[in-house]
Amino acid sequence: MVSGTWRPLAPTRLANDASGLEMRPVNDAGASLDRQIGNDASASTATQSSNLQGLRYAQTGRKETSSAARSGKSKGEGSPLLTTPLPPLQRYGRTSPTISEIHQNQDNIAAFICESLLGCGGQIVLPENYLKEAYRHVRNVGGVCIADEVQVGFGRAGSHFWGFETQGVVPDIVTMGKPIGNGHPLAAVVTTPEIAASFNNGMEYFNTFGGNPVSCAIGLAVLDVIEEERLQENARKVGMHLMSGLRGLMERHTLIGDVRGLGLFVGIELVLDREKLVPAAVQASYIANRMKDGPFHNVLKIKPPLVFTEENADFLVGTLDEILGEDLARG
Repeated sequence: MVSGTWRPLAPTRLANDASGLEMRPVNDAGASLDRQIGNDASASTATQSSNLQGLRYAQTGRKETSSAARSGKSKGEGSPLLTTPLPPLQRYGRTSPTISEIHQNQDNIAAFICESLLGCGGQIVLPENYLKEAYRHVRNVGGVCIADEVQVGFGRAGSHFWGFETQGVVPDIVTMGKPIGNGHPLAAVVTTPEIAASFNNGMEYFNTFGGNPVSCAIGLAVLDVIEEERLQENARKVGMHLMSGLRGLMERHTLIGDVRGLGLFVGIELVLDREKLVPAAVQASYIANRMKDGPFHNVLKIKPPLVFTEENADFLVGTLDEILGEDLARG
């Protein structure tokens, strides 16, 4: 188990050496998640064994394969996953019933994996202490806590470099992708020395493109730009400006039920009735077509590049204001 808080990744923390892009996030308590498992276009984590069930934070309460967790559809075989419902925004997370259910089936918990801010679930900022409590329950029964930072890491939250920092936790494993390469297919898994050592059991890890010098150079350049151009601070500042403008639209458009987010991770929930929260899926489809997401396909997802300016934000708000006023948008 790791304690403490992470500092932002600095370019000096990545070395283009024989083993590839070595990532060494450091926390103030002295313990660090400083072992990289892999980096390429498809980095992934592994369950402890085939008979252990993992916890996948998703949208249903069914046991599914990992490929089905996002879409809700069965897509082949895989390690069994137990998905848990999205938490109501006003409540703390409770994982104990799920853990009890697993134990009743005489199974153990391998891991709990959760986006630090929920992107596919509808751009949801987790309730305060949600991950802290979830991690506590999982670790109490020997499980590993995994943070999915593929969408929200690298300064997008504005207030913190990593999304899990907003919850005051340090995970055992972190998955990274997308922004780490700024469009280049690059991903990484970072973990503790103890967990990394457990893979030294005779099983070989092979990756055709892992650690290639081009990807390493791109990853270094991305971190240079994030730091030198202060993109995390830009995300915080522009994100506040953007959400202020979007919340202003709520006064004129009852279709907007909620505006939420952190930094440049913003969601607009569209509803037909603010009291009953009836999803406005048809209107969301008209307004943004494939910019929608969430369990009911009625959340406009806004995750622009970190170089997004206040002028860009004003243009987005103004354009959305015009579209919301059109007849088809109002249903």
